[in-house]
Amino acid sequence: MISIRHATSADSAAARSLVQTILVGEFGSPSSRSSFQDLEDVTDAYGGARDLFLVAEKDGDIIGTIAIKEDSQETALLRRIFIHKDHRGKGYGDTLLSEALEFCAGQGYESVIFRGTDRMKTAIKLCATRGFEEDDVACLGDLTMVIMSKEL
Repeated sequence: MISIRHATSADSAAARSLVQTILVGEFGSPSSRSSFQDLEDVTDAYGGARDLFLVAEKDGDIIGTIAIKEDSQETALLRRIFIHKDHRGKGYGDTLLSEALEFCAGQGYESVIFRGTDRMKTAIKLCATRGFEEDDVACLGDLTMVIMSKEL
């Protein structure tokens, strides 16, 4: 059984470890301090009235994350969609995304934007199944940035 809850400052280290492990280990993304600055203290980085950082917890361990950051009055940024590899395919990502989208609707956002690289196939597929549409693709060297949006 998992629980989805608002992250606390005490969750920051575990959330950062999860995200860093996935980005570096699975995607080969560089590990620089600035890449994870928002995870130093998630309650500070996502502490705005229209921001959100959720964690999925199972047996006392953080196994998933998702975040919402206000981009503008009308638009939210969907960030940090990560599920530990041992817990994928069980609907946890969909549960996190549902909670995040419900939060966005409750905050009066008109749309949600997700930006990810083409290596984040599972997150892109999850967003697509929840009604996100591809808006743009940008080549960044050996990576391709995919930008998707969903109207609420």
